[in-house]
Amino acid sequence: MGDGFLCSVGFPFTPIQGEKTDVAIKLAQRFIREFTNFMLDSEIERRVHCAVGIAHGEVEGLFSKGETVRYDLFGHTVVLATRYEAMRKLIFQELNLPASNIIVIQNKVMELLSQGTAENFRELDLECAKLKIDDDPTAKKCYFRIIEYHRTDFEKTAPSAIGACK
Repeated sequence: MGDGFLCSVGFPFTPIQGEKTDVAIKLAQRFIREFTNFMLDSEIERRVHCAVGIAHGEVEGLFSKGETVRYDLFGHTVVLATRYEAMRKLIFQELNLPASNIIVIQNKVMELLSQGTAENFRELDLECAKLKIDDDPTAKKCYFRIIEYHRTDFEKTAPSAIGACK
């Protein structure tokens, strides 16, 4: 998909350990870490960030069994994941935050996370901020985590902020 890619957790393979939602968050964090590491090694002068959107639901897909492996995903949940990823710009703008790496998740994902994972996310009240997520008309909140990795300390995260109604 242009400058991105799709990944599903639980289709067609079941996660080896942990709940699907926690595994999805860990995978997103690892991808951001590897992306950041790659960007630090590259000779690109301007800072490039990574954004991940995660939605929960059924996906449809094709997984070939022939010589050429082909793995296609589609469906409403795929569309929602891209809509949540696209919220990054509005979150940074609404909360007056500098662009950074970010994971944006749907309320259903937040409900399914373990407490230890969920406490790292901040809530954004969409109604209060007068924002909406395309293709998810009932969404009243979304959750996000800003992640800033550094080569020497890949587990540090930048503090996140939440917006308040004005």
